[in-house]
Amino acid sequence: MQTNNPLLLRNPLPRFDAIRAAHVLPAITGLLERNRAQLDALLAAPRVTFKSLLEPLEDSQHELAATWSQVQ
Repeated sequence: MQTNNPLLLRNPLPRFDAIRAAHVLPAITGLLERNRAQLDALLAAPRVTFKSLLEPLEDSQHELAATWSQVQ
Protein backbone atom coordinates (compact mmCIF):
# COMPACT_ATOMS: atom_id res chain seq x y z
CA MET A 1 0.00 0.00 0.00
CA GLN A 2 1.20 3.50 -0.74
CA THR A 3 2.80 5.16 2.24
CA ASN A 4 2.90 8.58 0.59
CA ASN A 5 -0.82 8.60 -0.19
CA PRO A 6 -2.30 11.57 1.74
CA LEU A 7 -5.49 9.58 2.36
CA LEU A 8 -3.49 7.06 4.39
CA LEU A 9 -1.48 9.52 6.47
CA ARG A 10 -2.66 9.80 10.04
CA ASN A 11 -2.26 13.49 10.78
CA PRO A 12 -4.43 15.42 13.18
CA LEU A 13 -6.32 16.91 10.23
CA PRO A 14 -6.81 15.65 6.67
CA ARG A 15 -4.51 17.17 4.05
CA PHE A 16 -7.28 18.10 1.66
CA ASP A 17 -4.89 20.25 -0.37
CA ALA A 18 -2.78 17.17 -1.19
CA ILE A 19 -5.58 14.70 -1.95
CA ARG A 20 -6.17 13.92 -5.61
CA ALA A 21 -8.67 11.65 -7.32
CA ALA A 22 -5.82 9.31 -8.24
CA HIS A 23 -5.21 8.62 -4.54
CA VAL A 24 -8.69 7.20 -3.87
CA LEU A 25 -8.61 3.86 -5.69
CA PRO A 26 -5.18 2.74 -4.41
CA ALA A 27 -5.98 3.78 -0.84
CA ILE A 28 -9.40 2.14 -0.62
CA THR A 29 -8.34 -0.96 -2.55
CA GLY A 30 -5.28 -1.39 -0.35
CA LEU A 31 -7.29 -0.99 2.85
CA LEU A 32 -9.94 -3.47 1.68
CA GLU A 33 -7.29 -6.04 0.73
CA ARG A 34 -5.56 -5.62 4.09
CA ASN A 35 -8.88 -5.86 5.95
CA ARG A 36 -9.82 -9.06 4.07
CA ALA A 37 -6.45 -10.63 4.87
CA GLN A 38 -6.83 -9.62 8.50
CA LEU A 39 -10.33 -11.14 8.64
CA ASP A 40 -9.06 -14.39 7.14
CA ALA A 41 -6.27 -14.52 9.74
CA LEU A 42 -8.67 -13.73 12.59
CA LEU A 43 -11.11 -16.44 11.53
CA ALA A 44 -8.28 -18.97 11.15
CA ALA A 45 -7.21 -18.49 14.75
CA PRO A 46 -7.62 -21.66 16.82
CA ARG A 47 -9.76 -19.89 19.41
CA VAL A 48 -11.89 -16.93 18.40
CA THR A 49 -13.41 -14.80 21.13
CA PHE A 50 -15.52 -11.69 21.02
CA LYS A 51 -12.51 -9.58 22.05
CA SER A 52 -10.01 -11.24 19.72
CA LEU A 53 -12.32 -10.88 16.72
CA LEU A 54 -14.38 -7.74 17.22
CA GLU A 55 -11.76 -5.30 18.48
CA PRO A 56 -9.44 -5.76 15.47
CA LEU A 57 -12.43 -5.63 13.10
CA GLU A 58 -13.63 -2.42 14.73
CA ASP A 59 -10.16 -0.88 14.32
CA SER A 60 -10.08 -1.88 10.65
CA GLN A 61 -13.55 -0.48 10.05
CA HIS A 62 -12.58 2.78 11.77
CA GLU A 63 -9.51 3.19 9.55
CA LEU A 64 -11.54 2.53 6.40
CA ALA A 65 -14.26 4.96 7.51
CA ALA A 66 -11.70 7.66 8.38
CA THR A 67 -10.09 7.30 4.97
CA TRP A 68 -13.40 7.26 3.08
CA SER A 69 -14.71 10.29 4.98
CA GLN A 70 -11.91 12.38 3.46
CA VAL A 71 -13.12 11.35 0.01
CA GLN A 72 -16.73 12.21 0.70
